[in-house]
Amino acid sequence: MLSVAEARQKIFDLLTPVTTELIPITMAGQRITAQNIYANLTHPPAHTSSMDGYAIRYKDKDHYNHFEIVGSIPAGSIFSKTLQAGQCVRVFTGSFLSHECNCVIMQENAELSEDKKTVQFHEENSQSGQFIRPQGMDFKLHDLLIEKGELLTPRHIALAAGGNNPWIEVSVKPRVGILTSGNELAMPGAPLSAGHIINSNLPMIASLISAAGGEPVMLTPLQDKEEDLIALLKQQNRLDLLLTLGGASVGTYDLVKTALEKAGGHIEFWRIAMRPGKPLFAGNIGSVPVIGLPGNPVSAFVCSVLFVLPALSFITGQKSGLEPLIEQGVITVDWPANNTSFLLHIRSQLDISPQNGHLFTPFKNQDSSLMNVLKKSNALFLHYPHHAPIKAGSACSLIDLTRLHL
Repeated sequence: MLSVAEARQKIFDLLTPVTTELIPITMAGQRITAQNIYANLTHPPAHTSSMDGYAIRYKDKDHYNHFEIVGSIPAGSIFSKTLQAGQCVRVFTGSFLSHECNCVIMQENAELSEDKKTVQFHEENSQSGQFIRPQGMDFKLHDLLIEKGELLTPRHIALAAGGNNPWIEVSVKPRVGILTSGNELAMPGAPLSAGHIINSNLPMIASLISAAGGEPVMLTPLQDKEEDLIALLKQQNRLDLLLTLGGASVGTYDLVKTALEKAGGHIEFWRIAMRPGKPLFAGNIGSVPVIGLPGNPVSAFVCSVLFVLPALSFITGQKSGLEPLIEQGVITVDWPANNTSFLLHIRSQLDISPQNGHLFTPFKNQDSSLMNVLKKSNALFLHYPHHAPIKAGSACSLIDLTRLHL
């Protein structure tokens, strides 16, 4: 069986990057940049004050007890006069300063005369350039602001907008089809007859796709009828990725792989050396890549973290996210040996604090159908194949799910 890394690479080999589109910056949040973004101006465009106060010529500081106030520079205005010896100008945070204004005295250290025409400063340690933001302190014209392949967070949007970029070229949101099948499945809110369970996978995976910047296309859930599966699979030619849920194992009603092949598709691989998630398969039907996720909710979620999210990063050109970040944490309990040839992904509760660092506690019950345990888990502890028992206090590898906002 393939390793997780080998399976992920084979999935990448099936994928085709999406096209790009030009959109207003106000709509570009959480999208992936398709081109580098450069500054179309210098920021700040001139020397500006970082405090409310008074701007002076620094060389006058020790030669005058009182300074004549010759003007005021509200935000958005320019002081057109040249400051002379013994003069100052009232400034505010963000005020543009003329070149001879090279020192700002905070208003807290200034005492106005009764007629408010002069001011006396009570500040002994002022320095040249204090409380002044130099021209271009943030960035200069044509500076690279954001590289291609970055996720546009609100922080990125602020920088791109500040660089005067009203339009941003981004990767098109990938259309991801989600096909669930099973005679036992009913949608949330539907009446439950004997032998039926709620289809929790469809909304879970749709939510995951949306959070990752994709466009979920929720296909009509099907029962375990091969002819219906074949017909639906043949129609999916407008997707960037198709996810199937369930029907990937070896049971009598696990029909998805067979239906895919009968519909003209191809299975690239089936089964990987991991748990939960061993029955995962991947292939394609026409130009559409297919990832077959197991039907158990935990298995489907873990496989989505390891394979679906990296696949979305790949097809959108995102530089990060091509594989989950593996970190180190300290286990709080003894844990038994892994005597199998499978990489185990153990659902765990991770607690991070400045005092204790990354401490995690695996849940005792690791059954792959337990959604309550999945909800409480914020980390996956990686228990490597043929690993000896682990003592409490040992350092172990884990995936912090909170970093993925999952």
